Amino acid sequence: MAKQQSGENKQPLVIALVVSVLLLLGVGYLAYSKSEDASAARAEMAKAKSDEQTAQKLKDQEKEKGLVYKAALGILDENDRTALAGLRQKEDTRKAHAEMMKAIEDRAKAAIGGEASKFLGTKLNLKEGEVFQWKWEGTADAPPPVPKSLIDMAVTNYSQRQLAENSYNNQAASLKKAQEDIQKLVVTLDNAQKAIDTRTKEIPEEIAKGIKDARDQFEKFKIEFGSTMKEEQKKTSDLNDKLDQRSVQLKRQTEKSDQLQKSRDQIESELQAKIDPFQFDKPQGRVVRRTGQIVEIDIGSADNLRKGLTFSVMPADTASVGFETRMRTVRDADGRAIRRIVPKGSIEVVEVLGANLSQCRITEEDSQVRDRILQGDLIYNAMWRRGQSEHVVLYGIFDIDGDGRDDIRAIADELNRMGVIVDAYFDLSTLKWVGDVTSQTTFAVEGFSPTVSLADGNREGKARIVSAIADARKSVKDKGVRVIRPRDFFPRIGYKAKLDVSENAINQAATFYIRTLPADQGGAGETPKTDGK
Repeated sequence: MAKQQSGENKQPLVIALVVSVLLLLGVGYLAYSKSEDASAARAEMAKAKSDEQTAQKLKDQEKEKGLVYKAALGILDENDRTALAGLRQKEDTRKAHAEMMKAIEDRAKAAIGGEASKFLGTKLNLKEGEVFQWKWEGTADAPPPVPKSLIDMAVTNYSQRQLAENSYNNQAASLKKAQEDIQKLVVTLDNAQKAIDTRTKEIPEEIAKGIKDARDQFEKFKIEFGSTMKEEQKKTSDLNDKLDQRSVQLKRQTEKSDQLQKSRDQIESELQAKIDPFQFDKPQGRVVRRTGQIVEIDIGSADNLRKGLTFSVMPADTASVGFETRMRTVRDADGRAIRRIVPKGSIEVVEVLGANLSQCRITEEDSQVRDRILQGDLIYNAMWRRGQSEHVVLYGIFDIDGDGRDDIRAIADELNRMGVIVDAYFDLSTLKWVGDVTSQTTFAVEGFSPTVSLADGNREGKARIVSAIADARKSVKDKGVRVIRPRDFFPRIGYKAKLDVSENAINQAATFYIRTLPADQGGAGETPKTDGK
C-alpha cells in the first residue's frame, strides 16, 4: 500500500515538469521570434532614416538651386538672400550655377547668331558678360547680381533690339529718300548738261568772245588798280609821316604842359606854405591833465562846449613862438614836396564835466614817445570860439580817405555836428550851391580839382568841373570870404582827414560827376546816385 501511494504522488510532478519544459520551449521560441522581428525592424528604420536624409538632401539641393535661379531672375527677398549666404550644398549649387550660366551663354550666342545672320557683313563677336554676367562662388561675400538681373538684361536687350530695328527702319527710309533725291538730281543735272551742250554748240563764238572781253577788262582793271594803289600808298605814307610828326609835337607839348603844371603846383604850394590863414589864431584852452589816452581841458559848459567837437593840440609855447616850429616838409601821394603845419595830435570831446572842465579822448598823436600830448599843451580850433562858431563853405573835391569818392556831403554833416556851421557846399553833380554864402561866412575851404591832359578821354568833362570850381572860388572871393586849403583847415580844427590824396583818387572822384553832367557839357547825362556818405 505504501509503494503505490509513492508512485501516485510523483505523477503530478512529472506532468508539471513536462508542462514547465514545454512552456520554457514556447517562451524561448517566442523570444527568438521577437528578436528576429526587432532586428528586421531596426534595419528598416535605419533604411527609412537614410532614405529620409537622402530625400532631405535632394530637397535642400533643389531648394538651393531654386535660390540661384531666383537670384538670376532678380526676384529674391530678404529671407532668400540670407538663405543664399548660408548654403549647405555648396558644391552641387555651384555646379548648378555653372550649368545655368553656360546654358544662358549658349542660348544667347545661338539667338544673336541667328539674328546676325540676317544682316549682310555682320560678324558675331559676343564678349563675355555682355548679355548676363554673375560670378558667384557660393560664399556670403559673393552676393547676387546687383542691380540688374537676368530679367532686367532681357528687357534691356529687347529694348535695344527694338531701338535698333526702329533705327534701321528710319535709316532705310532716309536712304530710300536720299536715293530718290539723288535720282531727281541726276535727272536735273542731265537736263542741265544737255542744255549746256546744246547752247555750247549753238554759240561757240559768242562764248569765246565773252571770255576774251572779260580777260581784256580784267587786264585793264589790273593796270588801273596797280596805278591807284601806288598813289594811295604814297598818300598814306605822307599822312603817316605827318601823323608821326604831329604825335611827336603833341608828346612834347604834353610833357611841357605837365612840367608847367608841376612847376605851378610847386610854386603855389610854396607860396601857400608861407601864408598862414590863421596867423592870428588864438588857443581856446589848454590840457590840464592826462590819464592814458584820456585828457581833461579847462573849457566846459560855460563856453557852450558840446560833445563831438575836436581840437588840435600844440606845444605850450606856441602862443609865443608861433606855428613856424610846427611846419614840416612832407610828400603827398604823387611825390611832391609840400610844407604844412603838423600838430602834436588831435582830441575829441567825449564828456562835459563842468563849467570849465571837459573830458576828451586822444584821436591822433604824432609821436607817443618824442612828441606826446602833455599837461599844459594848448588846444586850437580855428572854426570855434568860446560860446560861438565860425561859418564856413566848402567847394571842390574832398576825398578824405583816398577811396576815389567825394566826401563833401559827409564832411558838411560832420562839421555841423561838431559845432562848425557850414553855410553851403558846392554840389558838382548839379554845378550849384547847396545853401548860401552869407555875410557871416568867414572861411571858404577849397578842395581839390581834377587834372586835365590832352590825351584824356574825359578831358571835356574834367575841364567843365575845373571851370565850375574856379567859378565857385570867384563867387566867394567877390564876397570877401577868405579861401583856405584842406591842409591848413583840417589839422587846425583837429579833424582826422587824409591830406596826401593822390591825383588818381581825385580824378576817379571827378569821373562820378562827369557821368551826371549833361551831354552838351562833356558828360553822359546820368541821374546821380549817392553812396550814403
